[in-house]
Amino acid sequence: MLDWQIVQNILISLALGAVVGLERQSHRIEGSPRSSSGVRTFALASLLGTVSAIAADNGFPGLVYLTGGGYFLMILAFLFFEFREHDGIPGITTEVAALIVFVLGALVPSNPMLAAALGVIVAAILSIKPYTHGAVEKLSQTEILATMKFLLVLVVILPMLPDQAMGPDNIYNPRELGLLVVLISAISFAGYFAIRFMGTRRGIALTGALGGLASSTAVTLAMAGRVKASGDAPQMRVPATFAIIIANAITPIRLLIAVAVVNVSVATSLTLPLLAICAPSVLIAAIIWPRMRRLAGIDEGVDEDDTDDTPDSAPDDASDSLGITNPFRLVPAIKFGLVFVLIISVVHLARVYFGQSGTYIASFLSGFTGVSAIGIALARMQDGGEATMLVATRGIILAVLANGLVKIIMCITLGSKKLGLHVTLALLPIFVIGIFVFVMLG
Repeated sequence: MLDWQIVQNILISLALGAVVGLERQSHRIEGSPRSSSGVRTFALASLLGTVSAIAADNGFPGLVYLTGGGYFLMILAFLFFEFREHDGIPGITTEVAALIVFVLGALVPSNPMLAAALGVIVAAILSIKPYTHGAVEKLSQTEILATMKFLLVLVVILPMLPDQAMGPDNIYNPRELGLLVVLISAISFAGYFAIRFMGTRRGIALTGALGGLASSTAVTLAMAGRVKASGDAPQMRVPATFAIIIANAITPIRLLIAVAVVNVSVATSLTLPLLAICAPSVLIAAIIWPRMRRLAGIDEGVDEDDTDDTPDSAPDDASDSLGITNPFRLVPAIKFGLVFVLIISVVHLARVYFGQSGTYIASFLSGFTGVSAIGIALARMQDGGEATMLVATRGIILAVLANGLVKIIMCITLGSKKLGLHVTLALLPIFVIGIFVFVMLG
């Protein structure tokens, strides 16, 4: 009798081979009238693997290895003749994909859904070639080196840290501290490259949002400096206010993500309060947007930096203009770790000697340096039973309010009084809502 399971496996095998082959056939070999291996070749390669695996399960053990070895030798021979025919080393992406498809075909009888999912992933990876090549060409040596440093810390140094509590009252865990430093660095890392490849050419709204993902403080400092350099011109002050407000609205979202990695319960408790705090900034930014476009002469999606003669293919300097010149530096990462240790110590001592009020004072003061460290510290303390959910939530809200106050001070002292006034009026609803939420939670 016909085994419908085998029929199903064969159909899945043909489908996944055809998907990868369709992507390959869409690429033409430059300088050659023929197309690369396509739908039929890859479908047959997948079917070859599937049939070999089915035969191995029906009295022909080892056939899949014999067939796979012969298939591999055939591809090597094909590459050899390609090398002889063309002057230079030919690309082997299609051949590697063909080998993977054969293996996926052999995997179908035992795990068809996994094989099908992997087939789609292979096709997706093959299809993003233009984007990966363009991105790599835009990377500088500094950015490549920074990426290697980040991977070194993540893969080599982090696993070497001891995973045990130590210090007074066992409040420090080196592995956990290292993981949190890597977490914050990874968020900034992603924000940096988002700015790097999307940049100010996507509009000042996107610049402020992506800058807030990397560092809202850097956005505030850069915009305040620009306003001061322009002599407090409205054409610069209004867009700067807009960018600062958007960046400040992203800060609670970034904090929520970081806290969720450490303690989902605290993140859940913070979701509504933090969304309520950042909502007014988004509304005010929407009100400012039309006036900003009129004053700054910005077309939607393009900002004033695009009026120069820089080719579109040139790397965008948006990250440099925001004062974020390196996606990952070891010294700032180590400094953040030390600040994080200091904040844990201060909050712990404040809680021991002054109780709940001491934790709130420490949270507010910590907010002047940033919200990530104190937010993660309080989330850890709640998870370890050192702080209640109420204390952790209220402490984080205080830190967010203190951080907003710092942005106002920066705008007044480093920018202009008018910039400070505009940012104050824009952030005033945040303070009102934040204080209301703090009181209501109590």
